[in-house]
Amino acid sequence: MKSFRLQRLLSLRKDQEKADKIRWALAEREALEADARVDASAKRVESARQELADSHTQEAARSGSAMAATVCAYDAIDALTRRVGHDEAARTEARRRALDARLPYDERRREVEALRRLEERWTKERRRQRRRKENREREAFINSQSTPITHPAPTSEPA
Repeated sequence: MKSFRLQRLLSLRKDQEKADKIRWALAEREALEADARVDASAKRVESARQELADSHTQEAARSGSAMAATVCAYDAIDALTRRVGHDEAARTEARRRALDARLPYDERRREVEALRRLEERWTKERRRQRRRKENREREAFINSQSTPITHPAPTSEPA
């Protein structure tokens, strides 16, 4: 694989990783908003129950109109409770979507890391080959420049 193609592939994967990260962040934000909605709905139900309890003790003396108000309050509490159930289902769905959105991001992140390691390994190998070539050229140059030292051959005649 050529360096240019590896760079283009790495750049493409980085861009895809960023896009997947944005999708995951948006899904995570939706899940957090769903959590907040569930909490708010639960607080509304608790508030309505507390309000019913407070008004029930005050209206115990007036039993005629208090009965209709109590039934109405219980209906409102039931509606709020159903709403909490729907919000919890929406939260579960949002959490599932957030997890599903994270999987492609993690996969892209691993691909980018693998390509980065491949690029580093490839670059190191190219540097190593270039250094070896330079060393061979240097040795060849040195060998061509140096002249062998010749010593006179020893003679067997005494001087």
